[in-house]
Amino acid sequence: MAQWSKEQVEAGQAVYTPKTFAVHDLFVHGLSNQAVWRCPTRRLQALYDRNVAARHLDVGVGTGYFLDKARWPVERPAITLVDLNEHSLKAAADRIERFGPDSVRANVLEPLHDIGRFDSVGLCYLLHCLPGTLPPILAQAGAAAWRHVVEYFTAHIRNPNTRAAYSRAVISFFW
Repeated sequence: MAQWSKEQVEAGQAVYTPKTFAVHDLFVHGLSNQAVWRCPTRRLQALYDRNVAARHLDVGVGTGYFLDKARWPVERPAITLVDLNEHSLKAAADRIERFGPDSVRANVLEPLHDIGRFDSVGLCYLLHCLPGTLPPILAQAGAAAWRHVVEYFTAHIRNPNTRAAYSRAVISFFW
């Protein structure tokens, strides 16, 4: 994390609180995906349905919306949630409690050690919250891919000005 200050890292996830989660799914999955990003929620859900596996790692978990609705290939998938934001971890873990997920509070811009092996890794709407480039978790797992096939999938907002604009819009919406 030497490239980024603690404040920069925490700023990307600061908007995600119990107060914002009260309307998050309606705002993001009911309005923003379709009207703003032009990517209907059903398309993102299909991405999860096609790619989740029996041992799944979800990074940047939000409210757990897609995990909750996913068509899992097994009755009881082993799910690990990774997020820096404790509110996100709790919201997602509570939502998919029936699966007994493991939760790991971590900064994905730093190496993650000994969190397990996974068949799928979801990073939906994570990258726009991060300063800089791709997190080390991708390089880490990518280096081990020759030993084990991993299905990565992601959805993110690519406009470089989006992070600031989205944060301003959400903050003005709620405050």
